[in-house]
Amino acid sequence: MNVAGAPPDRVSDRYAALHLTIEPKSCFRWQVAAGAAYRSALAEQLAAEGFQPRTAGRGQWEISGLPQQLLDLFSKRSRQIADKVGRAASASQKEIAALQTRNARTPWRPARSLNAVGVRS
Repeated sequence: MNVAGAPPDRVSDRYAALHLTIEPKSCFRWQVAAGAAYRSALAEQLAAEGFQPRTAGRGQWEISGLPQQLLDLFSKRSRQIADKVGRAASASQKEIAALQTRNARTPWRPARSLNAVGVRS
């Protein structure tokens, strides 16, 4: 993480105030650990409020006691995969279906092209 700002004795349009920047490579390296820490803290807080988390596979969890119909309502991606291969499909079949039904990602645009459409870097 970097902190940037203008020196106190200088007026600068670019660094009018302090701001933080995050280095993407460093952030990516810690992505899994940060996600696990967040999910763990959230489960702990929900348990303190009286909710009971239950494991949902692959390091994930969900709140127990919620009707399956409600879980399905918020699980659009799971529904897309189940529609492709069925609910009784194996994990590997579901993984293949997930890859086949995934939307294409928007290509990354370098700063030069962003500047051309009015976005300042």
